[in-house]
Amino acid sequence: MKKTKIIISTLVLGLFFVVACDRNFEEINTNPNDAISVPSGLLTADIVRNAANIMYSSFVGADMGSCWSQQWAKVNYEEEERYKIRNSVIEATIWQGMYEAVISDAYSMEQLAIEEGNSSSQAVGIIMQAYGYSVLTDMFGMIPFSEAMKSADGILSPKYDSQEDVYNGLLVMLDKANDLLAEGNGEINASADILYNGSTSGWQKFANSLKFRILMRISSKVDVSADL
Repeated sequence: MKKTKIIISTLVLGLFFVVACDRNFEEINTNPNDAISVPSGLLTADIVRNAANIMYSSFVGADMGSCWSQQWAKVNYEEEERYKIRNSVIEATIWQGMYEAVISDAYSMEQLAIEEGNSSSQAVGIIMQAYGYSVLTDMFGMIPFSEAMKSADGILSPKYDSQEDVYNGLLVMLDKANDLLAEGNGEINASADILYNGSTSGWQKFANSLKFRILMRISSKVDVSADL
């Protein structure tokens, strides 16, 4: 009798799992408040904020930048004051942060904008990618560039490009961004644009200023007069 009860209970329990797993499983486990996709322009604020947080954080902009330029001195935790770089800051904050929180998100913004046919938003995504890459190559020299953001193509270990190739590639990116802004298709989401409040001319000035800085970096190595 006891064995019979066990068998019956097992069968009932098994039937319960079969029914429970097959009936409206996907609908029940789908969060109706979880966005599947977002308009490209809404990514602007987070990308710009992340870029600023990385460059002007206490560990990067203050401990390293301000100490090395002699704007202030430290009496404790003085590794940066003695030009001893913290690997955790370099790896996690700058390298990983720029690739994950700035370049990758800006690339996603560009791709979404292409689908929307919004050339203005696409340009912002390209400019922020160029900014992230420029910071990284200024700091590290050779970086993954031409094969970066290609995981969808199966490239999980992108090659390192020379700084010369990176700079040349960034100039091409910024020229493309300027052309897209000149087209004027679509718009820059003003509420999400915490940098220029949706101003096309503001982003054009940023792109051209970044291009000028890159040209200054390479001015002693090549003739850049034709690009100015």
